[in-house]
Amino acid sequence: MLIIAFERYRTPLRDWILSEPGEVAHRAKLVLWLAAATLCAPLFGFAVYLWSFATKGAAREAHPPPGHRVIRDTPVISHRPAMLRGRLLRILAVGFGLASAVLCVLIWRLAFDSQQVKLGTTETAPQDTRMQPDARNSRFPYIWRALALTGLTLFYTAAGLCQPRATLKIFVPAAPGGGWDQLGRALQQSLQTEKLASRVTVDNRAGAGGTIGLAQFVTSQKGNTNALLVSGMAMMGAIHMNKSAVSLSQVTPLARLVGEYEVLAVHANSPIRSLRDLVARLKASPGSVSWGGGSAGSPEQILAAMLAQSVGVDPTKVNYIAHSGGGEALASILGGHVTVGLSGYAEFAGQIQAGKLRALAVSSPKRLSGINIPTLKEQGIDLDLANWRAVFGAPGISDAQKRVLIDLLQATVKTPSWRETLRRNDWSDQFLPGDEFKKFLDAEQIRIAKIMERAGLAK
Repeated sequence: MLIIAFERYRTPLRDWILSEPGEVAHRAKLVLWLAAATLCAPLFGFAVYLWSFATKGAAREAHPPPGHRVIRDTPVISHRPAMLRGRLLRILAVGFGLASAVLCVLIWRLAFDSQQVKLGTTETAPQDTRMQPDARNSRFPYIWRALALTGLTLFYTAAGLCQPRATLKIFVPAAPGGGWDQLGRALQQSLQTEKLASRVTVDNRAGAGGTIGLAQFVTSQKGNTNALLVSGMAMMGAIHMNKSAVSLSQVTPLARLVGEYEVLAVHANSPIRSLRDLVARLKASPGSVSWGGGSAGSPEQILAAMLAQSVGVDPTKVNYIAHSGGGEALASILGGHVTVGLSGYAEFAGQIQAGKLRALAVSSPKRLSGINIPTLKEQGIDLDLANWRAVFGAPGISDAQKRVLIDLLQATVKTPSWRETLRRNDWSDQFLPGDEFKKFLDAEQIRIAKIMERAGLAK
């Protein structure tokens, strides 16, 4: 439409330029500069503005302020992901940039046409155009071809911006069934359901509290922008206890996603009917109470040691049996191999609702909405503990690549499918991205080390 409109008014405008022979050069330059200033420059500037807004502003607008916590029951205001808005703005920027290029070529063509007319005459001598084609006709086909090629290139580039990331691989350094595995597969489902990635795979690498999987991730995925690692509070404890040669400082912090409180549960046929019964047995014979939970140094072991210390029992005498994931811990409880099990509510919820497990307490400061399980504080033990989980990127990625992955996670946590995941698993939304998450990690490392030292878990 832009080209058609210009072609329609090109001839009257050229006639005006040529109406006064002495003013032709002046008028042609005036038209050229005015058109360039009033059309091309603003369009190009607007294109740059849109591109800047798409790559920085939209992401910054989507991020919640530091310390902000989203309530699980809060309705979603907008279901359109911030990343999609960014892509649409990029396409608009490409369109305005292309329009500016077209206008530049058309204005140059107008000036070129004006120079082809002989000044001060009303007639031109007949010429044989069969052997000497007009200079304009000989030059412009190349310009139009170049312009068409540029337009096609920009079109396919813009189209590519709308495509989801081709493939993502989520590394879960634990066995299937546990909290990390649940988070990894929930993230996989939301990314694919919302078409933010066309294909997402989950790779479980269990062992040594997740430090084996962490080491494999660090050594094999350096610079890979399509690799993500699920981790959390448990990893910090495992690194501390196992004196691991690798740490979370060697991977790229992207975002903290969720938090979950721990549940203490026994088999439905257990003689232990309440938390009071459990504490009485623990005081009488600490070694006779076996605790089943996640890996060594996990939040479950930390909670067991802190509980024992709170009721006057030496935490070093706690008989804790580590498992590679919540699935194995659950099997041990159901099989009668441990006295009491600890895990996130989502991992025990199905068996509790089916009547196969009896929940004794939850480690939250107050009762969880819709869950009839008393807290430790309600039952006289002044203790609460939340297990946070997060996502990390590969080592060696650039700041720009890190920003893309953070935006991807930001877009994911805004989707309806992710909100449903939070509700279904009763996870608290604790999204904290980028640099703020890095500051949290530094402080959390110090806090976990102090807790483990007080609980007698530090080696």
